[in-house]
Amino acid sequence: MTAWIHTSDGEFENLGDAIEAYGERQRKADQAERRAAFHAAKSDPKVRAWIEVAEREEALRTAARTLCPQKKPTA
Repeated sequence: MTAWIHTSDGEFENLGDAIEAYGERQRKADQAERRAAFHAAKSDPKVRAWIEVAEREEALRTAARTLCPQKKPTA
């Protein structure tokens, strides 16, 4: 007779599967927490200012690559 492990993640026949399910649940919870923190931070005026600076810098880099493409060295 097989012993079953009952957890909040389900029922498992072995401890390895139970640990794997727990890790997956924790990973998803951590991702959700990071997304929520990022979303909340975007509302902060100081964070918003830094995001705008980064976007302007990226736009300048893109324009520079378009206007002055780097020449490939010839061998």
